[in-house]
Amino acid sequence: MALWFIARSNSSSKMVRRRAILGNPDVLGTGSWSQMLHNDFWGTPLVDSGSHGSYRPLCVASFKLNYLLDGFKPFGYHLVNVLLHSLATGLVVKLARHLLPAGRSGVAIAGLLFAAHPIHTEAVAGVVGRADLTGCIFYLLALLAYIRHVRWRQWGDRRQWLALAATVLLAAAALLCKETAVTALVVCAIYDIIKGYAGSRDKLGLNAHCPGNIHLILNMLYLYLGPRSVFTVPPSSFH
Repeated sequence: MALWFIARSNSSSKMVRRRAILGNPDVLGTGSWSQMLHNDFWGTPLVDSGSHGSYRPLCVASFKLNYLLDGFKPFGYHLVNVLLHSLATGLVVKLARHLLPAGRSGVAIAGLLFAAHPIHTEAVAGVVGRADLTGCIFYLLALLAYIRHVRWRQWGDRRQWLALAATVLLAAAALLCKETAVTALVVCAIYDIIKGYAGSRDKLGLNAHCPGNIHLILNMLYLYLGPRSVFTVPPSSFH
């Protein structure tokens, strides 16, 4: 029975690789770059009845760049995934500095947990997991941009509109990498509400730190740490 499950898993992994990368016409370059905007994650037209429905053109574009640079050699694909995970970890540390209480210990723990948590194994080791990695990066960038928007808005700085526009664009980019990024702007709104609540407490001379901020960082990382979307196919790696 165990051997049957292993064989089934390997067969499924090969199918995912073949459809998403090895046999994807958008990756192979048989179509134009603009064609990615009309196809799903597997290179099937979205209007086709057999389409998977997952729309991740930015992730597919990264696969195509890998293919143009080094064909189907696994090293390049895995290297990009590791670099993306490193970048995401750096952004988590930056976000933690804004949300966690003053002190280096909490920020360091947040960064280390994110970098080494075993739940990220598939997303980093599996090439197809790049959808999670790229979506996470743009998601975090959108949140950081919105935090800057809130700060500049409080100061009356006109650059607040630039930061707000960047937030919307980055959230859209995250959505073009992974469907679950649809929550990005919602989380930004929640942050704004919590920030306003904390500010009101400041004016009343109460404790300014809102415990909800600690939990907010987990919501912000939902794309990367939370349950898989119903559209998501488990990532796999090249062998």
